[in-house]
Amino acid sequence: MQKIKMGSKKERTIKEGYAEFQKYCQVRNYSKHTIKHYDNTIHSFELFYSLDNDISTITEELVNDYMMFLLAKNLAGRTLATYIGSLRTIIYYFIKKDYITAFKIMKPKFDQPIKEVYTDVELALLLKKPNVDKCGFTEYRNWVIVNYLLSTGQRRNTVINLKIKDYDPENGMMALRIVKNRKPTILPLSQTIVEILNNYLKFRKGSE
Repeated sequence: MQKIKMGSKKERTIKEGYAEFQKYCQVRNYSKHTIKHYDNTIHSFELFYSLDNDISTITEELVNDYMMFLLAKNLAGRTLATYIGSLRTIIYYFIKKDYITAFKIMKPKFDQPIKEVYTDVELALLLKKPNVDKCGFTEYRNWVIVNYLLSTGQRRNTVINLKIKDYDPENGMMALRIVKNRKPTILPLSQTIVEILNNYLKFRKGSE
C-alpha cells in the first residue's frame, strides 16, 4: 500500500511564501542581481493578484490568466517569457514545499525579431579613435569601452565592475571577478586592446 504523505497544510499568504523563497535564495548565495530580478517578478505579479491571497489559490488557471494580463500590455515576447520563466521558478519552489498542488507552467513562444546591425559606415564611425586633444574624456572613455567589448565579448555587468588592479599590462591579462557563473577567471587580451588600455590609463590618471 502506498504511503500517504503526511504534512501540515498551514495557511500562508503568497507574501509569506515569497519571503521564504527569498531566504532560500540568500542561503544558496544567489547574487543580489538575481534576487532583485525575482523581486521585480513578484511585484509585477502583485499588480494582477494580491500577495495577501492564500498561497493555495495559485493554480494553472490563475497563471494562464496572468499570462493574458501580460499579453494585454503588449510586452515584447522576450520580456513576457522572462516574467513567466521567473514566476515559474518561484511557483515551482511552492510546489516543491507542497504549498500548492503541482502543475506545469509552459513558457510562451514568441517570434524572434530580426536584430538590427551596424552598417560598415556606422562601424567605421563607432570605432574611429577620437582626437584626445579635442574630445572630452567621456567620448574617449566610451571609445575604449566599445573596443574592449568588441575585443572580449564580455557582459556589461562584468565590464562595469573591472578595476585597474584587475589588469595585468605586462602579461596582457584581465582578471574577471564579476561573471555570470560566479567563477573568477583570467582572460588573455589581444595586443590591440592591450595597447588601447595602456594608452587609456596614461590619459585617465586619477584613482583606481
